[in-house]
Amino acid sequence: MTKVYFQKHEVFPWRGDVETGSLCVRGGLYYKGVYYDQEIPESLYHMSSLQDFQAELPYLSGHYALICRISGKTVVCTNRIGIYPLFYSVKDKEVMVSDSFELLEQQQDQIQKDDMALMEFVTSQMTIGDRTFHQNIRVLQAGQYAVIDENTHAVEIIDYDLHIHTERYTDDEKWLIAEHNRVVDDVFQRMINSLRGRKVLLFLSGGYDSRLVA
Repeated sequence: MTKVYFQKHEVFPWRGDVETGSLCVRGGLYYKGVYYDQEIPESLYHMSSLQDFQAELPYLSGHYALICRISGKTVVCTNRIGIYPLFYSVKDKEVMVSDSFELLEQQQDQIQKDDMALMEFVTSQMTIGDRTFHQNIRVLQAGQYAVIDENTHAVEIIDYDLHIHTERYTDDEKWLIAEHNRVVDDVFQRMINSLRGRKVLLFLSGGYDSRLVA
């Protein structure tokens, strides 16, 4: 069985069946427009196959990470912006999953540095793709989920959101600007709703992103 190593978090801890990993969620999850930050939508407990998970996935959004075991498979999923990273490693035909790079690194027999990843980090302050500093540890990308077969230990990575726009708009510029403003307003309204009256600490860099948030 795939081993799951959970890191303890004071803010947005894992909830669900952490002991077995049968269904665990971390973060704020929108399901069919309803926000969950302390519970898990009841429908997710009734998933019994990979097809059930794939059918529910379009209804999930927000900032979350999800791990579940269904029908001989372990599914590991991160949201569309990858705010909570999930790592995986295959060692002696055993698959390990964790939300902590350090916890997975501790399970390795020896440190196998990925020189290319280190070079990428030195030059750009990030690694590219699924690489980490360890050759045997990979990270899920935003908008991906992994399907781990408990019998063959095979790991299949599936992109469910690629951030690539293929649609073509024939509307005029005025409509496009209005639609853009509607999307921005919707994003921040959902953020305000998720705060539930809590205070916000906002760091300003002076760039466009932080000024938009402000």
